[in-house]
Amino acid sequence: MSRTRIGDYPVTVQVREYGDGDVTLSMGQDVSDIATLRRSARAWHDLQDPHADAALLGVTILDLDRTITRRGTYSPFLIHAAIQCAPWRLLLVPVVLVCMIGYKLGLMERKALKQRMQMLLMGRAVPRPTVERLAASFADRVMRTNVHPAMLDLIARERAEGRILILATAAHRFYAAAIARRLGIDRVVATESVWRDGMLLPDVQGDNCYGTNKAIALHRHLRATQLDRAAIMLRCYSDDASDLPCFEASDEAIAVNPSKKLARASRARGWPVIDLR
Repeated sequence: MSRTRIGDYPVTVQVREYGDGDVTLSMGQDVSDIATLRRSARAWHDLQDPHADAALLGVTILDLDRTITRRGTYSPFLIHAAIQCAPWRLLLVPVVLVCMIGYKLGLMERKALKQRMQMLLMGRAVPRPTVERLAASFADRVMRTNVHPAMLDLIARERAEGRILILATAAHRFYAAAIARRLGIDRVVATESVWRDGMLLPDVQGDNCYGTNKAIALHRHLRATQLDRAAIMLRCYSDDASDLPCFEASDEAIAVNPSKKLARASRARGWPVIDLR
């Protein structure tokens, strides 16, 4: 484990040794900055792939909740919406908590939980201008109170390297896109909502962008935007083991404030860890 800095912020970087037969590359020494860590990770990739091309286009995947932010965003957004539009809906919070318990007990899928929560706290149909206003005010609040300052600097560094940045999140696009714009991230892969006649409905369109579904959505995004996977260098940042499919599909996987399960996987796989907590 090594102490380093991202911009003005001290962080803990944890690295392990990678091995493949008789070839071992240690990244546990002389890690003086994040750039060194990235060069070491790329060197390992080059050892694994003798045909690696230094001119590959860099693409960075960033998770939102508890990676860029300190806390989750979905429940806070719904509470924000209720306060702004219909404060009486806060009386339904106990019902929301019962739904959450049902999800934890395996009685409800994650997608169904999110739909039920949105219906309870936002209603069955919300006009697009209202949704946009709520998303903008919530995104401003997130930037003020819920973003790791060090992650802002990391995002700026990734962008300065000329990398394409993609926010990949289970959060709903209708507010995640507003946060992405404030972060300087142009591309968003997120949970899609159903709109009808200019009204936001509680229904999720397609799959909840979580776990394997997120990895599939990212693959589709790369194809739709004509980014050939063989021609890009994919780097992924996340905090949760649900993003292991994205990590496995990446050239560089970096755990940020990892959950216990992701921390164990990172130790086993030798993935670098950035701890901002």
